Amino acid sequence: MSSKGRHGRDHKPHKGSGTKGGPRQHGPGKPAAKQHSAPHDGHRRQDFHKGPRPQKPEREHRGEHAANQRGEHRGGGDHTEVWLYGHHAVAAALANQERRVLRLLATSEAMERLRDDASVPQGVLNRAHSASRKEIDNIVGEHAVHQGVAMLTRPIDHHLEDILEIAKERETCCVVLLDQVSDPHNVGAILRSAAAFDAAAVVTLDRRAAAETGAMAKSASGALDRISFIQTTNLARAIEVLKQNQFWVVGLEADGEKKLAEIDLKGRIAFVMGTEGEGLRRLVRESCDQVVRLPINAASESLNVSNAAAIALYERSRQLG
Repeated sequence: MSSKGRHGRDHKPHKGSGTKGGPRQHGPGKPAAKQHSAPHDGHRRQDFHKGPRPQKPEREHRGEHAANQRGEHRGGGDHTEVWLYGHHAVAAALANQERRVLRLLATSEAMERLRDDASVPQGVLNRAHSASRKEIDNIVGEHAVHQGVAMLTRPIDHHLEDILEIAKERETCCVVLLDQVSDPHNVGAILRSAAAFDAAAVVTLDRRAAAETGAMAKSASGALDRISFIQTTNLARAIEVLKQNQFWVVGLEADGEKKLAEIDLKGRIAFVMGTEGEGLRRLVRESCDQVVRLPINAASESLNVSNAAAIALYERSRQLG
């Protein structure tokens, strides 16, 4: 089809993207979602004056990356250690009771800002080490906008089952699934939009997709620690699990049968967004209940995947009132 209608890609500024395949029809009308009355309070904070919580099993390392450029460090054992940086990313991580603090570095100015941040448990700041900007540059990369603060931690091992438990306690629930979206800045921006529009989680693949890094956390501006970031080995299987739990799964593609605003987005909704060039892979697309499009003008080639995700999340929020 013509390239002018593409949207929802992990689009990079230096590279165009293409779309393959024609429209497909999916599923009958949407079933009524089960309604629940108890709201979920979402973000939980840790009291660092209390004893530490047991840690969930951490993920296995998924491959080497340049630590100085991506904020990711290969530690001992079989675990990935990640340097998070920037005030909002570090403050949110410190406030997250599930986040383990392995090392905290800050300049004097950054430390004062952390002490003035009401969301940060002050007890943990006693474990911080004073560092210069140059020392932090050497760890996270001289081009990283770290604002004088960096924290070494491990990714939190969230699971899809956690989201299903959340859904049981909410009248509505939303999840965003990303099919091989590889740019950490795009994933971080999607996390930020998902948190802003009250989504429960962002789900991505554990391979051929962006892993948790300092760049992702910085782009997410704290959202990485406010909602669940889930990595799975099989996105189509995750979609089937969501469908079994009354989620209506909506894929976004340029050749979708209907416009996004024409379908009911209340209840339990899972948005599925494609990657650069290819869009949704065939099996993932065929797993969706419905494939829809965003109407953009003929002069526009595409929308960045993070922009498409924000529009979809806003439309759902608009319908909910």
